Amino acid sequence: MRPYKQVVLKLPKHSGATTLGLFHMDVDDYSLSPDEDADIFYVINRRAVTLFQQGRSWMRRFRYYSAGNAFMKAINSMKNCRVCSFEQECQRTDLLIALLENLMVCFNKIRRSKCVCTAMKDLRLLTKNNPSWWALCQEGRALEALGKYYPARLSYTKALKKKPGEQSIKEEITRISKRIGDLEGTKQMLSQLSI
Repeated sequence: MRPYKQVVLKLPKHSGATTLGLFHMDVDDYSLSPDEDADIFYVINRRAVTLFQQGRSWMRRFRYYSAGNAFMKAINSMKNCRVCSFEQECQRTDLLIALLENLMVCFNKIRRSKCVCTAMKDLRLLTKNNPSWWALCQEGRALEALGKYYPARLSYTKALKKKPGEQSIKEEITRISKRIGDLEGTKQMLSQLSI
């Protein structure tokens, strides 16, 4: 952003008028001051939080496309936002994690499983390869929809390690293990028939 300076111009005395004008100032450093940079972060952060709340509202109404669009806008604005303190970095990271986890739910609901896996890659980078159990369950659902049953079972197993005793995860592991067992039995039967 280039700084501009407001200048009052005085015209010759015989005209009796003054005028205002904005003139470009040439300065070597076009970067923002730390105060302005912090203000921009908080403006973008407030906008992203508003988009997050809108997305959650769309999810409650089962409008997953609209929710996903709101989450994507918020993610893009937060990824491109520059931070100048550790506190701002923590706020940005926490908000991005929440946005990505909710985006994964939306993608699973609208059957865009590859997009869930892409969002999981971003989430793994943010969390230093330590995503929440909820995100691991979303990844497991996406991998299962893609037909990758072994990696899906691994995701569910990791989720169960993070939240032991969660009955829904145990049910998913049981269901997917049965499916893997059925596939192995079918493969053995086909191999015996081809001999």
